[in-house]
Amino acid sequence: VIDPSGKRATDPSVLIKANYPKLAENALVAKLGISPDDKPMIQKLKGFLSEGARVQLRDIVAADPSVIGTTRNVNILAAANLDSAFKGQIDLSVEEARRKVSDQQIAWMNKLKAEGAMAEHFNSG
Repeated sequence: VIDPSGKRATDPSVLIKANYPKLAENALVAKLGISPDDKPMIQKLKGFLSEGARVQLRDIVAADPSVIGTTRNVNILAAANLDSAFKGQIDLSVEEARRKVSDQQIAWMNKLKAEGAMAEHFNSG
């Protein structure tokens, strides 16, 4: 996803232009056990992660390109609405049509929380 053609040695801009949102999406799809072929379910993941995830991942790779091709755990910020739901700032008893997070997003959030893969941290940035 980051440098499939191996051009980073001759064109460092490849690391800046890489599709980091896709990398984050692929990791989330795998973690949640969603089939990579289930496009409708993957579409429901949109809005799950912060727009800043791209920058977070890019900065990790830029700081240490040797991470390309490896697997590692990384803390990624959740999207604002999901973060609010996680913190109890959104009433999840309200019908889905009147909430900013879907029932599916809540189910995923609860699954990740139960597995210890989603936690609340102080945002210092």
